[in-house]
Amino acid sequence: MAARRTVTHLSDPGLRNILEDLRKRILNGQLPAGSRLPAVRELAATYGVAGTTIHRCLQELSAAGFLSTHGRNGTRVVDFPPHRHRFGLVLPQLPGADGVYAERHWQAKAVAAQVLSSGGDRQIEIFHGINSHPELPQHAHLLAAIAERRLAGLIIPDEVVIADWLVPADIGIPVVGVPLVAGRPAVGNLLLDLMVCIEQALAAVAKQGLRRTAVLCDVWAHHLIPQIQARAGSLGLDLPHRHIQCLPTAGPLWATQVVAAMFDCPLGQQPEALILSDEISISAVESALDSRGIGSIFQVHLANLPLPSLSRRPALRLGWDHRRYLERAMELIDAWHVEARPIGTENLPLEACD
Repeated sequence: MAARRTVTHLSDPGLRNILEDLRKRILNGQLPAGSRLPAVRELAATYGVAGTTIHRCLQELSAAGFLSTHGRNGTRVVDFPPHRHRFGLVLPQLPGADGVYAERHWQAKAVAAQVLSSGGDRQIEIFHGINSHPELPQHAHLLAAIAERRLAGLIIPDEVVIADWLVPADIGIPVVGVPLVAGRPAVGNLLLDLMVCIEQALAAVAKQGLRRTAVLCDVWAHHLIPQIQARAGSLGLDLPHRHIQCLPTAGPLWATQVVAAMFDCPLGQQPEALILSDEISISAVESALDSRGIGSIFQVHLANLPLPSLSRRPALRLGWDHRRYLERAMELIDAWHVEARPIGTENLPLEACD
């Protein structure tokens, strides 16, 4: 992952013009990747300025990741310049003091970004805590990276950051991941459809020959309850209202009450399978099951790969590998730079693991 850079504000208009001209020559391929720049003396003569001014410009472009200095071998454009090889991953949360996100969905994406950025020709820079408040300092960092063309494109996996201050049509680089909104053209959408995941979880239960099912959702998925019950019914599963509950991830201790609500019924009516839509609650839910002596139950967890399971019990994990999500997003951005056309919407396929 690229290190956070402090932007130097250049007050001299002449210096800024030289900097932008050199940057433009790199961006349009006049100075291609790996090419050697003219000597400082030659650049100074070309632009009619002192060598110290050229040195400052080269330092700025080096700090932005466009150039590298090789002593007597001069200054060269890097082999993998950021405007084609560095991608911005925009996340709505800030990590905690330990560097870990409260939600495993964002933690999985951050881990995937770190994995994909290690040792390859592509880098993913994470912009944390981007939301609808442009006055926050982390937004200035993102806007500076966009303005300086230090990014090949943006990967925005959540609608919460779509605000008037960040309009893809105005920023000049491709955007992948957010639902298309009128007036905000993007390269394309990569959808992680929770309902598709729950449908496959229900199908896995039916394949086991089980009938009585319970579903524990995060509260923000409550609007899916009618669809979940309809799909369960179409598969011949028994999913009464009391066996579909919402559990806030911020309050996993509520799991005791929720599990009681689902399992306080005659023995022949208790769920045979439990689908859990958010892994953050697994430990609390399994402790609640243990306290009630509920041992043998088929569990399906909606997973955030490549993070490991939090479960102490055997379980089928269904979910998305966030490495594949980011890889596909970068592929779409690369294709846009070649063809300059959007691709529409894609549903990322699910993966299963035990």
